[in-house]
Amino acid sequence: MKRFIAALHTRYGKIRTFIYENKITGRYLSSIPLQIRIALSLNLLYAGFKMFTGIYYASYWFGAEAVFFLIIGTTRFLLLRNMKKIKGGLRQEYQVYRFCGFLLFALNASLTGIVYQMIHQGGGSEYPGLLIYIVATFTFIFLINAIVDIVKYRKLNSPVLSAVKIITFTQALVAIYSLQIALFTAFGEDEHLAFVMNSVFGGLLCISIFGMAVFMVVRAFEKIKKLK
Repeated sequence: MKRFIAALHTRYGKIRTFIYENKITGRYLSSIPLQIRIALSLNLLYAGFKMFTGIYYASYWFGAEAVFFLIIGTTRFLLLRNMKKIKGGLRQEYQVYRFCGFLLFALNASLTGIVYQMIHQGGGSEYPGLLIYIVATFTFIFLINAIVDIVKYRKLNSPVLSAVKIITFTQALVAIYSLQIALFTAFGEDEHLAFVMNSVFGGLLCISIFGMAVFMVVRAFEKIKKLK
């Protein structure tokens, strides 16, 4: 077992060295501004894709997703870009953190209504051809991005970076749920199973986002009160 662990550690070290020494991946990992620009570009591209499909297929769900990803992606971009401009220390950072919590409340209220309408009135237009694989690719990227943010900012005591982690994680959850709906629509033959799974995971999604929003707002109020 020890040899196996040692071998894994050695292999991980070689892979890590290769990634950081590669010209493209090394530059990306060492440049935070580049990471921010690429993340925003992906968000805008995905939001544009969702908006196009929403208009083309007359789908309120796709259109709402486009707005959701546009808002949440732009918020993440502005938080990271303007972090150094925050001059009020922890107090101002917690105020920004609290604002992000209220933003999640608003987004989740809209998302809950749309999920309910989609499940009970039908929704989830089918993507023709290779479009569903585009959705899967973006979902995979958003999930990796969320994991990277969680690992990258885990030791930094910054409310703003904590807000970034939660926002990125929320984005990944919505992308995964969207992919689930698309897969059931494209490949699911059991309508009852699709209804149950979309209802269960749609409910869990909305409850999770609501819980994160409550946590952020309550925590921010408590921290701000202590800093007075």
